[in-house]
This record gives sequence, C-alpha cells and structure tokens, in this order.
Amino acid sequence: MKLKAYAKINLSLRVFDKRQDGYHDLESVMQSVSLCDYITLTLKDSGIEVVCNDPKVPLGKDNIAYRAAEAFLKAVSSKQKAPQQSSGQAVSGCRIHIEKNIPMAAGLAGGSADAAVVLWGLNAEFRMPNDELMKVASGVGSDVPFCLTGGTCLVKGRGEIVEKQEPWPKTY
Repeated sequence: MKLKAYAKINLSLRVFDKRQDGYHDLESVMQSVSLCDYITLTLKDSGIEVVCNDPKVPLGKDNIAYRAAEAFLKAVSSKQKAPQQSSGQAVSGCRIHIEKNIPMAAGLAGGSADAAVVLWGLNAEFRMPNDELMKVASGVGSDVPFCLTGGTCLVKGRGEIVEKQEPWPKTY
C-alpha cells in the first residue's frame, strides 16, 4: 500500500519543567501540512526492511519507521501466536520504502510522520484498538501520536496527549 506521511508545524509551543523521564512537559498547537513523504508498505513473512531514496536517511534499527514496525508487530504478537492480517495470513515482517520529501532535522516531524504512517498501515491489516495503537505510537516517539492523528491538535505532556481541534482559519 502507498501512503502519504504529512509533515507538521507548531503553531504555538510552550515548554514547561523537565520531567522525571528527562523530557519536558509541553503544550503545543500542531498542524499537519501538505508537504509529505510517500511510504510504500509491503507485508512479508518475516523481518523488517527499510529502503529510501535519500542516502542520508538511516536504515535498520536506527530508522524510526523501522522501530515503529518493530514495536507494532511485537505488540500484536504478544496478543496472538503469529500476527495475522485481515485475510488470515500469518505475517511477522514488512518492507518500508520511503520516498523522502520532508527535509531532515527541520522540525517538521518527517521521521515521526513516516513512523505514524507505518503504524497506520500495519493497523489497517491487523486492527489493533486505537488506545493500544496510541500507546505504541507514544513509545516510538513524542511526535508520532500527533502524526497518527493529524489535522489541528492541542498536544500536551511529552506529546502523548493529543486533543483534536477545529482547524484554524486560513490566513493567506
């Protein structure tokens, strides 16, 4: 399946005290934007493989999309012997092809967006309950829960609390 992973911008950001886990509490209004990476997700019998058109993007366990797939498949396999897609076929791996358009390290959550789309795509096949999916997303990265939700959201905590908002009016 070919999916779009949308970048995000912070419309507002307040940073509060440092937490016990080393992160800062925050409150931010985040907005998805049209800039996106394209992710082609293919299920396979075993193993996780990441390929990308940009040689600067890390592959393997250093890639957040890889870690998202790994966390999702682990969570699903803890509930059943072998994860099965909706067709009933057992699957324990995937191939993630990233067509990178979102600039790296630009604060646009490109990697988190890629990870969120991988979670969304896997969930389309394996049907994990939404609260569990958001828990997996939170474990992968702070921006991943927002990227999974998209649109306009108020984000709190370290990013794990996501409240959908009405879109802001266009100002251009």
